[in-house]
Parts: sequence; structure tokens; C-alpha cells
Amino acid sequence: MTKIEIDKSTRTLRLRWYYQGSRTSLSLGVANDSTGLAFAEMKKGEIAMDLMTGHYDPTLLKYKPRKLGRNPTEISAVALFQKYTQQRMKERELSHSSIVRFKGIASKLSQLLGDKPAEK
Repeated sequence: MTKIEIDKSTRTLRLRWYYQGSRTSLSLGVANDSTGLAFAEMKKGEIAMDLMTGHYDPTLLKYKPRKLGRNPTEISAVALFQKYTQQRMKERELSHSSIVRFKGIASKLSQLLGDKPAEK
């Protein structure tokens, strides 16, 4: 089991752990106070559970605090579909015809949606 630590050495809290031999950290953007610590413990538990169950998101987008407007935690609908396609190829080894169809769908999504966030 991976040990996840809460780094309290700065004004804002950060989580640190090792994933596949690499040190990973996530800045939570919350103050080092009782409320921030409660939030950090919640995120720590969420990451630990995902690591144990195989639902861990190595991009960390799932765990980053959400903010309004354009920021690194937003992902476009097209990028999300492309990540989905890559994951399917990795896990199930899609046939060539399926890959071609998925690329066509991604192209149409790009034309229709542009940079629209996936959540919308």
C-alpha cells in the first residue's frame, strides 16, 4: 500500500506519495489550518482508495481542486474522448476499424465542439 503524506511545511497544504516508483505531489491550494487539514485528509483518502481499487488517475485531474474558468484542471470534450480512446486501445487492443471510427468521431467532435469543456 502506498503511504500518502500531508506536507504542512508551507502556508498551503500539499500531498506527497510514490506512484510506480516516481514521487508525486499535489498542491491542494488550501490553507494550513483545521479546515484545510480536513480537506487534505479527505483527498488523501480518495487517492488511497483509488490506488487500492485501480481507479487512480495519474494525470491528477480527478483530485485537483476545481476552479471556475480556464485552468489546467479543465479538459476539453475532444481531449477527454481522445484519452478514452487511448485507454481503450491500451486495455482492450481495439481493432483497426474501431480505431479508424474513433478517429472520425474525434474529428467530428473537434469540428462541432471546439474547445468546449467536457463538463458542459
